[in-house]
Amino acid sequence: MTEKRYLKWYNKVGYGSGDIAGNVVYAFLSSFVMIYLTNTVGLNPGIVGTLIAVSKLLDGVTDIFFGSLIDKTHSKMGKARPWMLYGYIGCAITLVAIFAIPTNLGQFAQYAWFLIAYTLLNAVFYTANNIAYLI
Repeated sequence: MTEKRYLKWYNKVGYGSGDIAGNVVYAFLSSFVMIYLTNTVGLNPGIVGTLIAVSKLLDGVTDIFFGSLIDKTHSKMGKARPWMLYGYIGCAITLVAIFAIPTNLGQFAQYAWFLIAYTLLNAVFYTANNIAYLI
Protein backbone atom coordinates (compact mmCIF):
# COMPACT_ATOMS: atom_id res chain seq x y z
CA MET A 1 0.00 0.00 0.00
CA THR A 2 1.31 3.47 -0.88
CA GLU A 3 1.65 6.26 1.60
CA LYS A 4 -0.44 9.39 1.01
CA ARG A 5 1.52 12.60 0.85
CA TYR A 6 -0.20 15.86 1.63
CA LEU A 7 0.92 19.37 0.96
CA LYS A 8 2.27 21.36 3.86
CA TRP A 9 0.27 24.38 5.00
CA TYR A 10 2.66 26.89 3.42
CA ASN A 11 2.40 25.13 0.06
CA LYS A 12 -1.36 25.37 0.25
CA VAL A 13 -1.18 29.06 1.12
CA GLY A 14 1.27 29.65 -1.72
CA TYR A 15 -0.85 27.93 -4.34
CA GLY A 16 -4.02 29.55 -3.04
CA SER A 17 -2.56 33.04 -3.01
CA GLY A 18 -1.40 32.60 -6.59
CA ASP A 19 -5.03 32.40 -7.68
CA ILE A 20 -6.01 35.58 -5.87
CA ALA A 21 -4.77 37.94 -8.58
CA GLY A 22 -6.58 36.13 -11.36
CA ASN A 23 -9.78 35.84 -9.40
CA VAL A 24 -9.73 39.50 -8.37
CA VAL A 25 -9.35 40.58 -12.00
CA TYR A 26 -12.09 38.25 -13.18
CA ALA A 27 -14.52 39.09 -10.35
CA PHE A 28 -13.97 42.83 -10.71
CA LEU A 29 -14.38 42.67 -14.45
CA SER A 30 -17.45 40.43 -14.53
CA SER A 31 -19.17 42.34 -11.73
CA PHE A 32 -18.71 45.93 -12.85
CA VAL A 33 -17.88 46.12 -16.55
CA MET A 34 -21.45 46.03 -17.85
CA ILE A 35 -22.68 48.54 -15.26
CA TYR A 36 -19.81 50.88 -16.04
CA LEU A 37 -20.22 50.67 -19.81
CA THR A 38 -24.00 51.12 -19.83
CA ASN A 39 -24.60 53.53 -16.95
CA THR A 40 -21.41 55.62 -17.01
CA VAL A 41 -20.17 55.53 -20.59
CA GLY A 42 -23.65 55.15 -22.12
CA LEU A 43 -23.01 52.22 -24.47
CA ASN A 44 -25.73 49.88 -25.69
CA PRO A 45 -25.85 46.72 -23.53
CA GLY A 46 -26.74 44.51 -26.51
CA ILE A 47 -23.68 45.60 -28.46
CA VAL A 48 -21.44 45.30 -25.39
CA GLY A 49 -22.73 41.77 -24.76
CA THR A 50 -22.06 40.85 -28.37
CA LEU A 51 -18.51 42.23 -28.14
CA ILE A 52 -17.92 40.20 -24.97
CA ALA A 53 -19.15 37.06 -26.77
CA VAL A 54 -16.84 37.71 -29.74
CA SER A 55 -13.94 38.22 -27.35
CA LYS A 56 -14.72 34.94 -25.58
CA LEU A 57 -14.65 33.08 -28.91
CA LEU A 58 -11.19 34.50 -29.58
CA ASP A 59 -10.22 33.50 -26.05
CA GLY A 60 -10.95 29.86 -26.89
CA VAL A 61 -8.48 30.00 -29.77
CA THR A 62 -5.76 31.75 -27.80
CA ASP A 63 -5.98 29.17 -24.98
CA ILE A 64 -4.64 26.52 -27.35
CA PHE A 65 -2.06 28.88 -28.81
CA PHE A 66 -0.65 29.95 -25.43
CA GLY A 67 -0.64 26.39 -24.11
CA SER A 68 1.60 25.24 -26.93
CA LEU A 69 3.71 28.40 -26.77
CA ILE A 70 4.35 28.01 -23.05
CA ASP A 71 5.29 24.36 -23.52
CA LYS A 72 7.95 25.43 -26.04
CA THR A 73 9.40 28.16 -23.80
CA HIS A 74 12.87 27.61 -22.37
CA SER A 75 14.31 30.49 -20.36
CA LYS A 76 16.45 31.10 -17.29
CA MET A 77 13.25 31.67 -15.31
CA GLY A 78 11.70 28.41 -16.50
CA LYS A 79 8.91 27.92 -18.95
CA ALA A 80 6.02 29.42 -16.97
CA ARG A 81 7.41 32.29 -14.90
CA PRO A 82 8.07 34.71 -17.79
CA TRP A 83 4.50 34.29 -19.00
CA MET A 84 3.13 34.81 -15.52
CA LEU A 85 5.16 38.01 -15.13
CA TYR A 86 4.11 39.43 -18.50
CA GLY A 87 0.55 38.33 -17.82
CA TYR A 88 0.44 40.19 -14.49
CA ILE A 89 1.72 43.40 -16.03
CA GLY A 90 -0.57 43.15 -19.05
CA CYS A 91 -3.62 42.38 -16.90
CA ALA A 92 -3.01 45.48 -14.79
CA ILE A 93 -2.64 47.77 -17.80
CA THR A 94 -5.60 46.42 -19.77
CA LEU A 95 -7.89 46.31 -16.72
CA VAL A 96 -7.27 50.02 -16.23
CA ALA A 97 -7.81 50.61 -19.98
CA ILE A 98 -11.23 48.92 -19.86
CA PHE A 99 -12.39 51.28 -17.13
CA ALA A 100 -10.77 54.35 -18.68
CA ILE A 101 -12.65 54.62 -21.96
CA PRO A 102 -12.30 58.23 -23.15
CA THR A 103 -15.65 59.96 -23.20
CA ASN A 104 -14.58 62.41 -25.91
CA LEU A 105 -14.27 59.61 -28.49
CA GLY A 106 -17.12 58.78 -30.81
CA GLN A 107 -19.34 55.85 -29.87
CA PHE A 108 -17.82 53.54 -32.49
CA ALA A 109 -14.33 54.31 -31.16
CA GLN A 110 -15.52 53.59 -27.61
CA TYR A 111 -16.81 50.18 -28.70
CA ALA A 112 -13.52 49.51 -30.48
CA TRP A 113 -11.53 50.63 -27.43
CA PHE A 114 -13.52 48.28 -25.22
CA LEU A 115 -13.24 45.33 -27.61
CA ILE A 116 -9.48 45.71 -27.99
CA ALA A 117 -8.82 46.21 -24.26
CA TYR A 118 -11.22 43.43 -23.21
CA THR A 119 -9.80 40.99 -25.75
CA LEU A 120 -6.22 41.79 -24.76
CA LEU A 121 -7.12 41.27 -21.12
CA ASN A 122 -9.05 38.03 -21.50
CA ALA A 123 -7.62 36.38 -24.58
CA VAL A 124 -3.98 37.38 -24.18
CA PHE A 125 -2.75 38.45 -20.75
CA TYR A 126 -5.21 36.60 -18.49
CA THR A 127 -4.84 33.48 -20.63
CA ALA A 128 -1.04 33.62 -20.60
CA ASN A 129 -1.01 34.13 -16.84
CA ASN A 130 -3.49 31.42 -15.94
CA ILE A 131 -2.20 28.74 -18.29
CA ALA A 132 1.35 29.36 -17.09
CA TYR A 133 0.18 29.25 -13.47
CA LEU A 134 -1.65 25.96 -13.98
CA ILE A 135 1.26 24.17 -15.63
